[in-house]
Amino acid sequence: SPPAPPPNGSPAFAAPAPAALPAAASPAAPGGAAGKPVNGTFNGLMTLASGSDGSCGSQDLITLQVRNGAFDYVLNQPQVPYQPQRAFHVTIAPDGSFRTDLGGAFMSGSVRGGHMSGQIVGDVCSYAFDADSTGTW
Repeated sequence: SPPAPPPNGSPAFAAPAPAALPAAASPAAPGGAAGKPVNGTFNGLMTLASGSDGSCGSQDLITLQVRNGAFDYVLNQPQVPYQPQRAFHVTIAPDGSFRTDLGGAFMSGSVRGGHMSGQIVGDVCSYAFDADSTGTW
């Protein structure tokens, strides 16, 4: 049925259309802002997960420079004469995960909310690491 006329002969005014509300921001991708690659410096600590303390060391600082969702990391392994270094080139997926393989060696993990964690597996030693984009160790 039609709306009732306004009382006391006052002119009928249509209520203004509500202003368009901004669309809810989509949640940020785990690795960074929605649709944007991760960038920044991640500082942290890598801890021996397997291998000998004597030849692998037990802990070391790690710094990863992430640009446009990718970074490079060189694992020095002087205890492996046939492969003294493993150079990983890592690309972070939109969900924040990453993995790169070099023969039997690999580097994998994830980035979420400015925190990166993962593992580095070399030919003789393997490490777990945690790093933050805002922290220093």
